[in-house]
Amino acid sequence: MKKIIVAFLMCILIISGCTPKDDTSDIENNNEVNKLKEKVKALESELEKKEAYIESIKEQEDLFPVLSNKALTFVRGQTEGNIHKLKEVISDNISIVEEKGKIYGVYEAYGQKIKYLLYDENSKRKYKDMVIQGYGYLEGEDSYIIHIREFYVDENDKPVSPPTFLNLYFVQVDGNWKIEEFGFDV
Repeated sequence: MKKIIVAFLMCILIISGCTPKDDTSDIENNNEVNKLKEKVKALESELEKKEAYIESIKEQEDLFPVLSNKALTFVRGQTEGNIHKLKEVISDNISIVEEKGKIYGVYEAYGQKIKYLLYDENSKRKYKDMVIQGYGYLEGEDSYIIHIREFYVDENDKPVSPPTFLNLYFVQVDGNWKIEEFGFDV
């Protein structure tokens, strides 16, 4: 009898060990793992983009004091008629021309020659102050822009209207930030 029980147990063990294994759960697990790996790769890529964006924002913040001081130098040169100050902060793309008590900034952009009056020694307007109203990075051009509002008064010390807005475009030239273009808006 003992032999029959041992034989019976052996048969059960053999039969249970020889049943086909269910491979569908392994395939499902592999599919799940692959999906998770793809998701991890996508998240890592997104993280890299976000980190690069944060780094560019930090660079913009670090550069603001440098560019705002250069903008101030430009405005002082423009409002005082100081050609030397103007030349400190402009690129070779801009020419400073002096004619009959007037100073012009001349450059080429968009296929045309652009000429702006920067200073007129006979002007009735008197410069009072400026404020930076905007600052930004122009990604496609790898340049920065500073928007400035200039405040002037007339000979009676009354505010001149409309206000003058100055846009300065900065690019890096040989490791230094220079004004490549500028424009006035009223």
